[in-house]
Amino acid sequence: MRAVLDTNILARAFVSKSGPAAECLNRLMMPPNALLSSAPMLLELERVLAYPRLRALHGMTDEEIRESIKSLALTIEFVDVSSAPPLSIVREDVDDDAVVATAVAGAVNVLCTRDAHFYEPAVVAYCSRRGIRIVDELALLAEIRAAGSADDDNSTPSP
Repeated sequence: MRAVLDTNILARAFVSKSGPAAECLNRLMMPPNALLSSAPMLLELERVLAYPRLRALHGMTDEEIRESIKSLALTIEFVDVSSAPPLSIVREDVDDDAVVATAVAGAVNVLCTRDAHFYEPAVVAYCSRRGIRIVDELALLAEIRAAGSADDDNSTPSP
């Protein structure tokens, strides 16, 4: 599975290392899965993790946030969206267009988010035409777990 995790999911993974968002993040970084992101998304993640209410939950300094994002950047499939034509898909939040652009340029199967703007019919239709489903982290985690079980079943020799 190839997936993009929206900033709200990535931030949850940084705040709670044992929650569903963190499990999605960890499983997507293991083959055969792939986690994709881009510079605009990682910059947004750095900004979001610096919010006082989130900083109170994760306890990281600015330097620790930067280092954590650098480490993440080394383990993901990086998508260059700098030359992509500008999108105007997520009308309620133009910053979210970078997430859609990353998903499209990276040819992902899934865009994982809790942001209601992505569930607007026009955004869902745009992504759907490109083979991208929009799901939250609980649905994505269920899919990844089910796929892992199917892989385990396929690799187990028959008696």
